[in-house]
Amino acid sequence: ICYAGVPDATATSCVLQCPAGQQLNAAGTACVVTPVCPAHAHATNLPTPPCACDAGYVWDATQTSCILDCTIPDLTPIQNITPYIATDWPATQLLEDHKNDNNPPYILLEPAADAALTCLKEKATSIGVTIVANSGTRTQTYQRHFREIWTSLIKIDALKDSNPDEYKACLPLRAKIQAEKNAHGITDEPAANSNHPKGNAFDIKNLSIASLRAKVSPPIPRNSTWNDKQYAAEQLKADIPKMAAWLVLPNPAPKCTPPANNLQWGGSFQKPDKVHFQIP
Repeated sequence: ICYAGVPDATATSCVLQCPAGQQLNAAGTACVVTPVCPAHAHATNLPTPPCACDAGYVWDATQTSCILDCTIPDLTPIQNITPYIATDWPATQLLEDHKNDNNPPYILLEPAADAALTCLKEKATSIGVTIVANSGTRTQTYQRHFREIWTSLIKIDALKDSNPDEYKACLPLRAKIQAEKNAHGITDEPAANSNHPKGNAFDIKNLSIASLRAKVSPPIPRNSTWNDKQYAAEQLKADIPKMAAWLVLPNPAPKCTPPANNLQWGGSFQKPDKVHFQIP
């Protein structure tokens, strides 16, 4: 038996036993001082780093404490989403253009939906509102990408109260996903079964829908007991029937004939999508 790191030269093998406060080095040939590791960390038997975080934990920004690791996965790469069609150039074009909100992107729509968009623009112009569409046909691949962005942020935000330590660990990932959400202009929950892949739906810019709603359905009086979320919900309730009535109004523009003047507004959906319009 070897004691305190002193090998027995006559032994063909030995079990090195270290005294209290020491441990074997990585090679198992000498005893070294056991480092004092923070909570949720263990000694590595290596000079550098002397400590490593336990499974499920990562170093904090200062590299002095181990905090819960973020269990929320990163966004799935587009090419790994099923189904993925690499040659689907319209969707690729839409995705890239959609990230540049200063320039209206290429909008690909079925003829009836395209006529409906033209009608909406003409009808809105007559009341002093400019409509800018920024998304049309979208493949199921990108629809699933948008939904993953939305649901991932919900999962991370749920940790804020249930597991604050893990929430802190997820903040870098949250910032990354939020940037992707902003780039796509996602303001409402993307539908699981959308008309976008059918070419029968389009989205308009946030400024466009805000201006249109203000014209079609003026702001309601605010109850002093409402918070901002409650007021927004009440305003939406007031907007839905007024928007529906306005959409079916006759328009002197020659292109505004059914189904072009029979659009459905996403704000009336069970899960409102206020920038969304589609034909029946």
